[in-house]
Amino acid sequence: MRLNPQTLQAIGQDACEGKSMAIEFVVCLCKDTASDISGDDLQLGRLYEVVEKEAGHGMIRIIDESGEDYLYPQNWFDTVVLSVAASEQLAKALPHG
Repeated sequence: MRLNPQTLQAIGQDACEGKSMAIEFVVCLCKDTASDISGDDLQLGRLYEVVEKEAGHGMIRIIDESGEDYLYPQNWFDTVVLSVAASEQLAKALPHG
């Protein structure tokens, strides 16, 4: 996973200040079958934790309904903006968090 310099700086600053990094979430807007990719482990309208936003070749890596991280087409999702506090609280509430 490649991070831009601003993100790296923010991570370093948060770590130095004892802050935890916000978890990123996306909402599922589509779950079409694309070649060998199945949307069976996705639910429309549900939030998913992002593992790797730019996984290459137009893909995003999320933790799906199976509880495992898998690659899906980025255009099936849209970013959800949460406050850091809400993101951390939601991440703690997730079974894998």
